[in-house]
Amino acid sequence: SAGSPRSPLTPVPAGQQRAALKLLEQGLFAADSFRFRPEFMRRVVRDELERGDAHGTGVGPQSSDYSLSTEILAVQRGVLGHLMGDDVAVRILESELKLDDPRSAFRLSELYDTLTASIWSEARAGRDSPVLRRNLQREHLARISNSLIKPSPKSPADARGLMRENARSLAAQLRGALAKPGLGKETRAHYAEALNTLEEALKAPLQRAGV
Repeated sequence: SAGSPRSPLTPVPAGQQRAALKLLEQGLFAADSFRFRPEFMRRVVRDELERGDAHGTGVGPQSSDYSLSTEILAVQRGVLGHLMGDDVAVRILESELKLDDPRSAFRLSELYDTLTASIWSEARAGRDSPVLRRNLQREHLARISNSLIKPSPKSPADARGLMRENARSLAAQLRGALAKPGLGKETRAHYAEALNTLEEALKAPLQRAGV
């Protein structure tokens, strides 16, 4: 209220932001965030009432398989889209202006570096990447590539610069992973495709929105 000594806008302490990010990192984006026993997966099927039939419902029969990977990716995509969105980038960048000591701020580089390190942990270690991880990595890769080639009008310049640095760093990790023996064919093809996407995005001319 007017005349109140309390500031109407108080940034969330950096420690709380880091704790929240760590919770998401470990529970949603880490290599062991989702692990299920094969016997459990063999028991998971679609609800018979949701499958439909060919007897007057107008809906043909569907597979009884339940796509857990699709459901997991939908959740990850929503959270990742929010964290890598322009609005969050702007708020984090401007929060430095509201702090008595800007050096204590939670920085956008910390957010992007944490996400990249967690999502691509297998590449950094030169290990195989299972299907659930490859799905998430492709989603993250698409957002980095899009930010380099055709950023939105609201995208802060600092965010674009950090994305480019992350792309270069990730490309180097992928080259290192591909140089190591023992990768499965699926993972090797996935890393090679990801590296090609990053290299093309880094070389591509910037496309301004509306052009």
